[in-house]
Amino acid sequence: MEAKFNAANHPEVNAYFMKYIGQKNLSSSMLRNRLLQEEISTLDETMATNIKGLESTLVMDGWSNKKRKHLAAAVLLVEGKPYSTIVHDNSSVKKNRDLAYNQLLDEITLVIERYNDMLETIDPRDNNHIEAKTIFDVIRDANFWEDIKLLACLLEPFAITALILQANSTRLDHVILCLDKLYTQFEAWLGNSPSDHERQSIIAVFKSLEKRWAEADQDLFIAAIILNVFVGRDRLCFSSDITAWKNQGLFKTIQRVYYRLFQKVPPPTILDEWTNYKCSSHEFSDGSLLIQEHHALAKSKKESPNPLRV
Repeated sequence: MEAKFNAANHPEVNAYFMKYIGQKNLSSSMLRNRLLQEEISTLDETMATNIKGLESTLVMDGWSNKKRKHLAAAVLLVEGKPYSTIVHDNSSVKKNRDLAYNQLLDEITLVIERYNDMLETIDPRDNNHIEAKTIFDVIRDANFWEDIKLLACLLEPFAITALILQANSTRLDHVILCLDKLYTQFEAWLGNSPSDHERQSIIAVFKSLEKRWAEADQDLFIAAIILNVFVGRDRLCFSSDITAWKNQGLFKTIQRVYYRLFQKVPPPTILDEWTNYKCSSHEFSDGSLLIQEHHALAKSKKESPNPLRV
């Protein structure tokens, strides 16, 4: 049902309510203000009763409703059942990390206040009371929130990367570009005189990325990015020894990948074709590949040019 509140002003609706619930002159103002608020209060009381004394997990999430308004919510998970505690419409708020962080703190503070009210009703000698008080003491510590902010800064690039790589259209070149983006982001952070705590965290990220790359099928990933005609020929930035790679390493990589994929030795013409591709000449020139046209098409669709269409 998606009827608007002002539908309550219709005479037929009033007649219906009068017949079945004994209420006449039911206005949209009464629905929106008194009755709706009474229902919310009832739900709050029911929720407090249902979760009292039980362990819960606080989950923060956001989504867009049918009107494309961005909503942020705090949800308590108790024994597998969700209870919405706060829903905030932040559609008009300019999105950035600091505002999101401050809004998160405000919402968590409100949730804590509700829990604190419930805590007062529990016997101080009860184990649940002691455990909850210990948790509240940690949450009220300013250093705890500074660590949370640092953790959010560390995880945000990985969250964005995960969002990109889980798409149905993700390609191998997307993966290596995302790894490169992660590395350069944290490298820039390291160059901005971080604190010792931040430096240790960044170094741990580097070690993790290097470990993942060492375990990856490097030839396939490198070939994928090199053969992406929109970035592979002029935007390489993930090797400090790129000149040596251009001279022979990349060509050897292409040969190995060709053999693995087609189970045969590359044809003699592959060297000339590689040279033409690398130099954007002959059949691999920008004009022959319609590079500008592909860029214009992608721009009109507000997307990146797709090398599979070339």
